[in-house]
Amino acid sequence: MKGNGRLQNKIAVITGAASGIGRATAILFAREGAGLVLADVQEQGLQETLTAVRELGGEAVVKPVNVAVEQEVKDLIDLGLAIYGHPPW
Repeated sequence: MKGNGRLQNKIAVITGAASGIGRATAILFAREGAGLVLADVQEQGLQETLTAVRELGGEAVVKPVNVAVEQEVKDLIDLGLAIYGHPPW
C-alpha cells in the first residue's frame, strides 16, 4: 500500500531500524516516498526491514551502526550524503 507521497524527495536517517518503532517508521516513511538510510546493531533485523521497505517499492540503504560510537554515526551520515547527496540548504 502506498501513501500520498508526502515525503517524496526527502531523505530520512532512521536508527533502531531493525525492529519496533524504528522498523515501523522505516515502513511508513517508505510508503510516503522517502529515501532511507537505515541503521541498527542487529544486522539480521536490519536486513528484514530492508526487505520490507523494498517490497513496498521503497529506496533504502542499510548500515550496521552502534550509535554510542561517534565515528560510526559520522560514517552513517557520510554514507547517506554519498548516496543521496547534500541537502539543498
